[in-house]
Amino acid sequence: SGPLANAPVEATPAAAPSPNLVARWREPRTLIVGVFVLAFAFSEGTGNDWISVALIDGHHAAAVVGTLCFAVFLAAMTAARWAGTSLLDRYGRVAVVRGLAMLALIGLILFVFGPNTGVAFIGALLWGAGTSLGFPVGMSAAADEPTAAAGRVSVVASIGYCAFLGGPPLIGFLGSHEGVLHALTAVAVLLAVATIVATALRPLPDHAAAAPHPDIQAVNR
Repeated sequence: SGPLANAPVEATPAAAPSPNLVARWREPRTLIVGVFVLAFAFSEGTGNDWISVALIDGHHAAAVVGTLCFAVFLAAMTAARWAGTSLLDRYGRVAVVRGLAMLALIGLILFVFGPNTGVAFIGALLWGAGTSLGFPVGMSAAADEPTAAAGRVSVVASIGYCAFLGGPPLIGFLGSHEGVLHALTAVAVLLAVATIVATALRPLPDHAAAAPHPDIQAVNR
Protein backbone atom coordinates (compact mmCIF):
# COMPACT_ATOMS: atom_id res chain seq x y z
CA SER A 1 0.00 0.00 0.00
CA GLY A 2 1.01 3.67 -0.20
CA PRO A 3 1.11 6.30 -2.91
CA LEU A 4 3.82 4.46 -4.89
CA ALA A 5 2.17 1.06 -4.79
CA ASN A 6 0.34 1.51 -8.07
CA ALA A 7 3.00 3.58 -9.80
CA PRO A 8 3.87 2.30 -13.28
CA VAL A 9 7.10 0.36 -13.53
CA GLU A 10 9.32 1.13 -16.49
CA ALA A 11 10.60 -1.88 -18.38
CA THR A 12 14.33 -2.35 -18.24
CA PRO A 13 15.75 -2.63 -21.75
CA ALA A 14 17.64 -5.80 -22.57
CA ALA A 15 21.38 -5.47 -22.36
CA ALA A 16 23.01 -4.88 -25.73
CA PRO A 17 26.64 -5.24 -26.74
CA SER A 18 28.64 -2.13 -25.95
CA PRO A 19 29.23 -0.02 -29.07
CA ASN A 20 32.81 0.44 -27.92
CA LEU A 21 33.38 -3.31 -27.74
CA VAL A 22 31.93 -3.83 -31.21
CA ALA A 23 34.24 -1.10 -32.50
CA ARG A 24 37.26 -2.89 -31.02
CA TRP A 25 36.50 -5.92 -33.20
CA ARG A 26 36.93 -3.66 -36.23
CA GLU A 27 40.40 -2.40 -35.31
CA PRO A 28 43.11 -4.00 -37.49
CA ARG A 29 45.85 -3.67 -34.85
CA THR A 30 43.71 -5.28 -32.17
CA LEU A 31 42.86 -8.21 -34.43
CA ILE A 32 46.50 -8.69 -35.45
CA VAL A 33 47.58 -8.65 -31.80
CA GLY A 34 44.87 -11.25 -31.22
CA VAL A 35 46.34 -13.47 -33.94
CA PHE A 36 49.78 -13.05 -32.37
CA VAL A 37 48.45 -14.06 -28.95
CA LEU A 38 46.61 -17.01 -30.50
CA ALA A 39 49.85 -18.27 -32.05
CA PHE A 40 51.74 -18.18 -28.75
CA ALA A 41 48.80 -19.60 -26.81
CA PHE A 42 48.67 -22.47 -29.30
CA SER A 43 52.40 -23.08 -28.86
CA GLU A 44 52.17 -23.00 -25.06
CA GLY A 45 49.02 -25.11 -24.89
CA THR A 46 50.37 -27.71 -27.31
CA GLY A 47 53.53 -28.04 -25.28
CA ASN A 48 51.57 -28.42 -22.06
CA ASP A 49 49.20 -31.03 -23.48
CA TRP A 50 51.28 -33.02 -25.95
CA ILE A 51 55.02 -32.78 -25.30
CA SER A 52 55.15 -35.89 -23.07
CA VAL A 53 52.95 -37.92 -25.41
CA ALA A 54 54.98 -36.84 -28.43
CA LEU A 55 58.27 -37.88 -26.82
CA ILE A 56 56.88 -41.26 -25.79
CA ASP A 57 55.07 -41.90 -29.06
CA GLY A 58 57.55 -40.38 -31.51
CA HIS A 59 60.92 -40.88 -29.83
CA HIS A 60 59.91 -44.13 -28.07
CA ALA A 61 60.95 -42.81 -24.68
CA ALA A 62 59.80 -44.20 -21.35
CA ALA A 63 56.87 -42.53 -19.63
CA VAL A 64 59.09 -41.11 -16.89
CA VAL A 65 61.35 -39.54 -19.53
CA GLY A 66 58.33 -37.95 -21.19
CA THR A 67 57.27 -36.45 -17.87
CA LEU A 68 60.77 -35.15 -17.26
CA CYS A 69 60.80 -33.50 -20.69
CA PHE A 70 57.53 -31.77 -19.85
CA ALA A 71 59.12 -30.50 -16.63
CA VAL A 72 62.04 -29.11 -18.63
CA PHE A 73 59.60 -27.30 -20.93
CA LEU A 74 57.77 -25.71 -17.98
CA ALA A 75 60.98 -24.80 -16.13
CA ALA A 76 62.40 -23.08 -19.21
CA MET A 77 59.18 -21.14 -19.75
CA THR A 78 59.06 -20.01 -16.11
CA ALA A 79 62.72 -18.98 -16.01
CA ALA A 80 62.39 -17.02 -19.26
CA ARG A 81 59.39 -15.13 -17.88
CA TRP A 82 61.38 -14.05 -14.87
CA ALA A 83 64.34 -12.95 -17.01
CA GLY A 84 62.20 -11.46 -19.77
CA THR A 85 61.42 -8.16 -18.08
CA SER A 86 65.00 -6.92 -18.39
CA LEU A 87 65.05 -7.93 -22.06
CA LEU A 88 61.85 -6.00 -22.69
CA ASP A 89 63.27 -2.91 -21.03
CA ARG A 90 66.48 -3.09 -23.03
CA TYR A 91 65.32 -4.15 -26.50
CA GLY A 92 61.58 -3.46 -26.64
CA ARG A 93 58.62 -5.69 -27.34
CA VAL A 94 58.97 -6.34 -31.05
CA ALA A 95 62.61 -7.40 -31.06
CA VAL A 96 62.17 -9.61 -27.97
CA VAL A 97 59.03 -11.46 -28.98
CA ARG A 98 60.25 -11.90 -32.55
CA GLY A 99 63.51 -13.36 -31.29
CA LEU A 100 61.65 -15.63 -28.87
CA ALA A 101 59.31 -16.83 -31.61
CA MET A 102 62.34 -17.84 -33.68
CA LEU A 103 63.87 -19.53 -30.62
CA ALA A 104 60.67 -21.51 -30.06
CA LEU A 105 60.61 -22.44 -33.74
CA ILE A 106 64.18 -23.75 -33.59
CA GLY A 107 63.38 -25.67 -30.41
CA LEU A 108 60.28 -27.19 -31.99
CA ILE A 109 62.27 -28.35 -35.03
CA LEU A 110 64.89 -29.93 -32.78
CA PHE A 111 62.19 -31.62 -30.72
CA VAL A 112 60.35 -33.05 -33.72
CA PHE A 113 63.23 -33.95 -36.03
CA GLY A 114 66.05 -34.54 -33.53
CA PRO A 115 67.75 -37.93 -33.85
CA ASN A 116 67.48 -38.85 -30.16
CA THR A 117 65.87 -37.90 -26.88
CA GLY A 118 68.85 -35.79 -25.84
CA VAL A 119 68.33 -33.45 -28.78
CA ALA A 120 64.59 -33.51 -28.10
CA PHE A 121 65.25 -32.30 -24.54
CA ILE A 122 67.30 -29.39 -25.88
CA GLY A 123 64.45 -28.64 -28.26
CA ALA A 124 61.93 -28.69 -25.40
CA LEU A 125 64.14 -26.28 -23.44
CA LEU A 126 64.32 -23.80 -26.33
CA TRP A 127 60.64 -24.25 -27.17
CA GLY A 128 59.58 -23.48 -23.60
CA ALA A 129 61.84 -20.44 -23.30
CA GLY A 130 60.72 -19.11 -26.68
CA THR A 131 57.05 -19.49 -25.86
CA SER A 132 57.32 -17.71 -22.52
CA LEU A 133 56.52 -14.05 -23.21
CA GLY A 134 54.23 -14.05 -26.22
CA PHE A 135 50.91 -14.32 -24.41
CA PRO A 136 51.50 -11.83 -21.56
CA VAL A 137 53.24 -9.25 -23.77
CA GLY A 138 50.48 -9.50 -26.37
CA MET A 139 47.87 -8.84 -23.70
CA SER A 140 49.91 -5.90 -22.45
CA ALA A 141 50.06 -4.48 -25.99
CA ALA A 142 46.28 -4.68 -26.20
CA ALA A 143 46.06 -2.52 -23.07
CA ASP A 144 48.37 0.25 -24.31
CA GLU A 145 45.67 2.92 -24.37
CA PRO A 146 43.93 3.01 -20.96
CA THR A 147 40.62 4.38 -22.25
CA ALA A 148 40.26 1.51 -24.73
CA ALA A 149 42.10 -1.17 -22.76
CA ALA A 150 39.09 -3.13 -21.48
CA GLY A 151 37.53 -3.66 -24.89
CA ARG A 152 40.79 -4.45 -26.65
CA VAL A 153 41.95 -6.89 -24.00
CA SER A 154 38.56 -8.61 -24.23
CA VAL A 155 38.92 -9.00 -27.99
CA VAL A 156 42.51 -10.22 -27.84
CA ALA A 157 41.73 -12.65 -25.01
CA SER A 158 38.74 -14.03 -26.92
CA ILE A 159 40.90 -14.70 -29.96
CA GLY A 160 43.82 -16.06 -27.96
CA TYR A 161 41.80 -18.48 -25.86
CA CYS A 162 40.47 -20.10 -29.04
CA ALA A 163 43.90 -21.76 -29.20
CA PHE A 164 43.40 -23.40 -25.80
CA LEU A 165 39.99 -24.67 -26.91
CA GLY A 166 40.78 -25.74 -30.46
CA GLY A 167 44.47 -26.54 -30.23
CA PRO A 168 44.39 -29.90 -28.40
CA PRO A 169 41.66 -31.40 -30.64
CA LEU A 170 43.53 -30.20 -33.75
CA ILE A 171 46.79 -31.83 -32.67
CA GLY A 172 44.86 -34.97 -31.73
CA PHE A 173 43.22 -35.07 -35.16
CA LEU A 174 46.51 -34.54 -36.99
CA GLY A 175 48.23 -37.02 -34.68
CA SER A 176 45.75 -39.75 -35.56
CA HIS A 177 46.86 -39.44 -39.19
CA GLU A 178 50.53 -38.41 -39.04
CA GLY A 179 51.55 -39.29 -35.48
CA VAL A 180 51.60 -36.89 -32.55
CA LEU A 181 55.25 -35.92 -33.00
CA HIS A 182 54.86 -34.74 -36.60
CA ALA A 183 51.50 -33.14 -35.81
CA LEU A 184 53.42 -30.63 -33.69
CA THR A 185 54.69 -29.01 -36.90
CA ALA A 186 51.34 -27.19 -36.97
CA VAL A 187 52.76 -25.06 -34.17
CA ALA A 188 55.65 -24.04 -36.42
CA VAL A 189 53.22 -22.52 -38.92
CA LEU A 190 51.63 -20.29 -36.30
CA LEU A 191 55.00 -19.31 -34.82
CA ALA A 192 56.08 -18.19 -38.29
CA VAL A 193 52.91 -16.10 -38.53
CA ALA A 194 53.62 -14.59 -35.09
CA THR A 195 57.12 -13.61 -36.23
CA ILE A 196 55.67 -11.76 -39.22
CA VAL A 197 52.92 -9.89 -37.37
CA ALA A 198 54.97 -9.04 -34.25
CA THR A 199 55.37 -5.46 -35.50
CA ALA A 200 51.79 -4.82 -34.37
CA LEU A 201 52.97 -5.02 -30.75
CA ARG A 202 54.94 -1.79 -31.09
CA PRO A 203 53.69 0.62 -28.38
CA LEU A 204 51.19 3.24 -29.50
CA PRO A 205 52.65 6.79 -29.80
CA ASP A 206 50.93 8.19 -26.68
CA HIS A 207 51.82 5.07 -24.72
CA ALA A 208 55.47 5.30 -25.71
CA ALA A 209 55.75 8.67 -24.03
CA ALA A 210 54.43 7.25 -20.76
CA ALA A 211 56.07 4.86 -18.33
CA PRO A 212 58.61 2.56 -20.00
CA HIS A 213 57.17 -0.92 -19.85
CA PRO A 214 53.93 -2.04 -18.19
CA ASP A 215 54.81 -5.40 -19.76
CA ILE A 216 56.62 -6.14 -16.51
CA GLN A 217 53.36 -6.57 -14.63
CA ALA A 218 51.92 -8.76 -17.39
CA VAL A 219 54.95 -11.04 -17.53
CA ASN A 220 54.92 -11.59 -13.78
CA ARG A 221 51.18 -12.24 -13.56
